[in-house]
Amino acid sequence: MGRRPQLSARTGPTYQLAEFMNRHWDTRVSRTNEDVATELGLRAANMISMWRTGKTRVALQWVPDIARLMGVDQSHLLLLWHEQYWGERDDADEVLADFADRLLTEHEVALIRTVRSARGGRDGAFSEATLRAVAATIAAESAHGAGP
Repeated sequence: MGRRPQLSARTGPTYQLAEFMNRHWDTRVSRTNEDVATELGLRAANMISMWRTGKTRVALQWVPDIARLMGVDQSHLLLLWHEQYWGERDDADEVLADFADRLLTEHEVALIRTVRSARGGRDGAFSEATLRAVAATIAAESAHGAGP
């Protein structure tokens, strides 16, 4: 099957998220657009095609579902999603860099949840000693091959 052109009549060159979805959808999802649209509760299957070609921006609410369907980390898709809305700004690189620094992988989320649970949901600064101890524990675990 031929590759669909990555141009949108309305927006010109497409978005990185659309390009990623289009490049990997068929091999990662292995389902028809109609099946996926039905699962997601979309009224029209052509919405999937419009996302993949960049004719329509993907709304934030769909990023977790798309990540699950494609078997990729949500944080990766969130960075690509971000470009759709901020890519035209003069300060897009700085905004994206700050944004990327704040994203967590699923493994980092588990660590953050553990910290929040241990603190009883309270926020507050950590002492330098606590931060060093956590860093040393993670470094030692990584050195011994523990973890993913």
